[in-house]
Amino acid sequence: KQELFAELADSLKQYLRSEMERFTSLETVVAKELMNDSTGHALNSLLQQYNCTRAVVITKLNVYFEQTGVEVTKNDDRSKSREASYDICSDVQYIYYKNETIAGVFDKLKCYFFTKRAVASGILAAGPDIVGKSKYAFFAIRQNAAIVADEIIYKLKKEEAQ
Repeated sequence: KQELFAELADSLKQYLRSEMERFTSLETVVAKELMNDSTGHALNSLLQQYNCTRAVVITKLNVYFEQTGVEVTKNDDRSKSREASYDICSDVQYIYYKNETIAGVFDKLKCYFFTKRAVASGILAAGPDIVGKSKYAFFAIRQNAAIVADEIIYKLKKEEAQ
């Protein structure tokens, strides 16, 4: 699972870069370095290293399946059938920095219907495995990146207009 999430983080950065390049003339750079300190020294160092004034830092990334309901149906033999519904959710926090100052925080939780499956009990129902359904996790992350890129680009254009 850790390997999948490392790949998702790398892909998320690339998706965000692609979206930003489609709609802005700003040069975008994807830093491979991790921001492990909370002092700001790492951010300052990266801004200097890449000679830039703006940065988007991904501070949280999660992709998971969430049970959204259980539908109970009575069968002809008076037994009950239960069918659980699941969404795939991507939960990402992006912090937008301008000149080492936080200029925006974007918390994006985006969920999409994924599947329904028969279950013995709604309470004990196990959802899909995120590792086994990893191609859908990448789709969810790409959608999340597209949404936040629109918001960041809007913010950039407002800054340029000022």
